[in-house]
Amino acid sequence: MATCVRTGIRALCHSDLDRLNALARRLLRDAQDAQDCVQDALVKALAAADQFQGRSALFTWVARITLNEAYSRLRSRRSRGPHERLDDHPDLRADIRWCPESRAAAHQASRLTHDLLGQLSPADSAVIRLRALDEMTTAEAARALCISETAVKVRLHRAMKRLRSQVLT
Repeated sequence: MATCVRTGIRALCHSDLDRLNALARRLLRDAQDAQDCVQDALVKALAAADQFQGRSALFTWVARITLNEAYSRLRSRRSRGPHERLDDHPDLRADIRWCPESRAAAHQASRLTHDLLGQLSPADSAVIRLRALDEMTTAEAARALCISETAVKVRLHRAMKRLRSQVLT
């Protein structure tokens, strides 16, 4: 039976890999981490093929292994704490801050962003500033703008589309 299960798992790798990746990505919210998770889950499923008892569909069994692996990764993330970003490191930030080329590039990028946002309507400019520049969540931006989260998403999509068309022309 284990040989049949291994053959079935290999077939899942070809037919249902996208579904397993989507399942892991919904939990982990990172495409690369989700792919790694699914790969590890498939390796575990192949190693434990003799434990499959056939009480559920093979995909369900592998999906449960994938979910357990994803939950394990989430617990591991929490125990490690938040990741330290390199640009948050004070020594690195000090080096970049005093580099004339970096300061000039940052100033030019800031000026270009300001000019482009100035060409948009106030509503479009506000939603882009809140979501992209101030890094607010959709819920926070919705509260700040006194509109629904769906409206924030729609406005942001349309504003980014307008912004792209300005940059490309």
